[in-house]
Amino acid sequence: MLKDLAARLGIFLLCLSTQLVYAQNNPQFNPRAHSIQISADIHSVTSKSILTLIIRDIDRNINIPYVFDFTIGHQYWVVPIPSGNYFVKAAQLQIAKYQPSCNSYKNIRLDNFCNIESHGRILKGKSMQVFIEGDLTPNTSRLKCHANTFSDGNL
Repeated sequence: MLKDLAARLGIFLLCLSTQLVYAQNNPQFNPRAHSIQISADIHSVTSKSILTLIIRDIDRNINIPYVFDFTIGHQYWVVPIPSGNYFVKAAQLQIAKYQPSCNSYKNIRLDNFCNIESHGRILKGKSMQVFIEGDLTPNTSRLKCHANTFSDGNL
């Protein structure tokens, strides 16, 4: 029993050390990666609301999609950016509003949500913070959004 436990612990530690070596030797692993931090304090949601972000990684020449589900209350998400050169290609909020008279859903799409799209402007060596507060409805006048970029001195 004790030998079995020691063997399992040894295998577990070996797996952990292998992953650390992979991360350090992987050419795509960038310890200087940046992030987009999204903090949302939602008071009410009229219907199903989904935020879609598409990040363009310039260094690796790929698009990275992220999808977030909004609910009532406080949410905090961190979007890791694997390189130092990127731009926000799309930030779209989609609200699926139920219409009982037709027994169907009406999709409402808000492009450039919170004005966080880069419009081709490359964010070189910067991270981003997005603060969202209020009622999540198609009428955005009851929603406060603030987005800012910053350079991280540790990177």
